[in-house]
Amino acid sequence: MSEALAAVQSGQMSDGLRAGALVTRARCRMACGDVAGAESDLEACKPISLDHEVSPIFAGSHSARAGWWEVKAGGRTYNGDLRGACGAWEEAVKSRRHVASLGHVSGPYTLAALARALRRLGEAFDAAGEPEDGKAPMAKAKRIWCELGLPEQGVP
Repeated sequence: MSEALAAVQSGQMSDGLRAGALVTRARCRMACGDVAGAESDLEACKPISLDHEVSPIFAGSHSARAGWWEVKAGGRTYNGDLRGACGAWEEAVKSRRHVASLGHVSGPYTLAALARALRRLGEAFDAAGEPEDGKAPMAKAKRIWCELGLPEQGVP
């Protein structure tokens, strides 16, 4: 991902590509345990990913926001901020729901991404000691997997 970032030309026209690459690298860093590196990448792309208005029809931008919040939730969980992780997962779910509602991109992939985020939100509530708050997201995730005709992805 570092090589991909180096290949992205500077300038406003490439901001979306750069932000997407930074979120992907942050996701990879988080998976490898480099939480500080992941947080640094998130901060670097925050002005592009979160700090400006995005047209409601720009599915890619909203999906990138969801990815940003998903990685942020991982960092908060790692740092022991379990309630903060729930908040981050709620933001991710909000963005995933929006993307899934867009007719021009609706389909199994957007629904599967929503189901994964809902499941993680439910798990976050459970980890934060609020299992009752996690029941509805978990049930919704299960319904989506069933509607898609796919095996549940870790949903009890």
